[in-house]
Amino acid sequence: MFFMMPYITLIAVSFIVSLVSVPIVRKLAIAWSILDNPGEIKTHKTPTPYFGGIGIWLGFLASSLVGFYALPKSSSFGQILLIVILGSFLFLLMGFFDDLGYIHKVYPKLFFEFIVIVILFTFGIKINFFHNLLDFIPTYLWFVFVTHAFNNIDGLDGLSAGIAVIISIFYFLALGNNFAVLVISSGIIGSCLAYLIFNFPPARIFMGDTGSLFLGFALSALPLLGYTLPVSKFGIILATLFVFGYIIFDTTFVIFKRLQNKKSIFTGDLNHTYNLIQNKTNNIKRTLVIVYGLSAVLVIVAFIVLKLSIF
Repeated sequence: MFFMMPYITLIAVSFIVSLVSVPIVRKLAIAWSILDNPGEIKTHKTPTPYFGGIGIWLGFLASSLVGFYALPKSSSFGQILLIVILGSFLFLLMGFFDDLGYIHKVYPKLFFEFIVIVILFTFGIKINFFHNLLDFIPTYLWFVFVTHAFNNIDGLDGLSAGIAVIISIFYFLALGNNFAVLVISSGIIGSCLAYLIFNFPPARIFMGDTGSLFLGFALSALPLLGYTLPVSKFGIILATLFVFGYIIFDTTFVIFKRLQNKKSIFTGDLNHTYNLIQNKTNNIKRTLVIVYGLSAVLVIVAFIVLKLSIF
């Protein structure tokens, strides 16, 4: 029975599948010359294969399907899981074509995301502020902001996957009675840990937009899948802002700097907070320790907020 299944099994499944898949994807990317070449706003020194996100997603998919088929037929979580799996695949697909260079502007992405989020909204995965169709606006803005914010932090070896693990651990522990959350967070934890073996500096493969957009989507879905604890709405909002605090702050900071410099907010640069930290430390691994540590502290604060918000 699913309710007795050790969730470590789901983490192990996603870890093993991604551990096998990522090097295969890497070899194929090299064979097909799908490489990220060094450039003006690139921090790596040698051409590095793309599409590590496919290996991450395969691990995520495997553990999610194991969780789905282990669910009792009477469970209401099955539909939620299938919708999130579908959404993750569609975001993966969008990132795939973006990495191949077929999507050159942000507006096609925003339209595509609009379609996907309509599907999620229809099946009840949404922010419930107004309890009517107006809820689509904050739901759409949340998914778009977090997804692209997560995409923006994928500029340093080991950073985005590590942040994804930290955020997922929070939801794995905080929403322990929500089986959809447990399955999704387990899949992210295991697959990203396996990917980090190949992406931790010096990286041998990048996840690309293929991975960062799918992960950003999956992470942004977690707080919308329902709290099973008696937590106040204010407590949920505040905890969520702390959990995603680093991502939100980094993107807000970058947008402000680009506007200040009279540049498009969609133009890439090296003004991210992790770039500034790296300039000070002159060491990628030290930078990761600092950012991981900051994210972990914010997650601990989020736990405290939830504890104080239970009534």
